[in-house]
Amino acid sequence: MKLNIDAVHAVIASNRDLKNYYKWYLTYCNSLCVPYHNLNHTLGMMYHILCIYNESQKKEHEYGFRLTEQDLYILMTSALFHDYNHSAGVHPDSVNVANAKAGLNRCLREFLVQDETTESLIKICEQNIDATQFPYVIKDEDLNLYQRILRECDLLVSLYDDYFTHVVMGLYHEMKPQTELIDFVASNMQFLNDSFKNFKLVYSIDIWNQETDNFLQSAKNIIDAIK
Repeated sequence: MKLNIDAVHAVIASNRDLKNYYKWYLTYCNSLCVPYHNLNHTLGMMYHILCIYNESQKKEHEYGFRLTEQDLYILMTSALFHDYNHSAGVHPDSVNVANAKAGLNRCLREFLVQDETTESLIKICEQNIDATQFPYVIKDEDLNLYQRILRECDLLVSLYDDYFTHVVMGLYHEMKPQTELIDFVASNMQFLNDSFKNFKLVYSIDIWNQETDNFLQSAKNIIDAIK
């Protein structure tokens, strides 16, 4: 599937705060071009969040919820910072999440009035970011709606067309596992396959159903090419 970056930028441009956050992020984030946890990954998450927002407007009964513009703002802000200054394999993910929260705090406190509303927003976004820490520190059954959307969108980016170059090789370079590439590919695909089957959001389930054959064929082609 394709990543529609233009749609993400249009939403950012339409919201003064998101626009300020985005320009700040592009200025100060030092992980924009790391192999996997980069700007492309972040924009991919934001695009899926935008799609869930749009679809929930049309399918509220099927989805079980209808996201508001404020929900979209909170989710987009959380996604933008969830991998801010990611160490790309140098440190455990607990450190990466701490970096993400630090960036979130610095940015939002620069642009927003220091009041209870801002403190509440920061706290909610921090809790959303916690849902992306891997290995997961929040059980699947304990996720709230915001956290579930963040976690599932964090996985859905693997179904973009650049799966091998971005996901497999990006993670392989960052993680530097003591295994052969083909073993890493097999392990990564098994993890993703298991994760996709555990999706709870109607949107995520629909995407996986649409992309299953392509993903499995891609897996076969990759393994055939490198074994």
